[in-house]
Amino acid sequence: MSADGPIWHLNPLVKLHWRDWGGDAVVLESTSGQTHQLDRLTAAVVAAFEESPATSADLCARLVDDLADDLGDVDAAQLQASIAPVLDRLALMGWLRPALP
Repeated sequence: MSADGPIWHLNPLVKLHWRDWGGDAVVLESTSGQTHQLDRLTAAVVAAFEESPATSADLCARLVDDLADDLGDVDAAQLQASIAPVLDRLALMGWLRPALP
């Protein structure tokens, strides 16, 4: 575990199939057969984890750059606070896992 908290990664059993309509995305998780509507932030978080594992601080830094293209200046502290419940929800869903030491 890093000083920034755990390094999170997408559960390898999760298989996502995306449909994006601009602001919201719909994702079919084919292992469970469940479909989920994701807001822009949650979709950005999941997409970032599809690319590579990260701590919440690393994820925030990546998203500040990515979201700045769409939203202009993004407050990193506010984004970090917004990401925490998203990570918790995705972990409860079984989509994210902390890396084992």
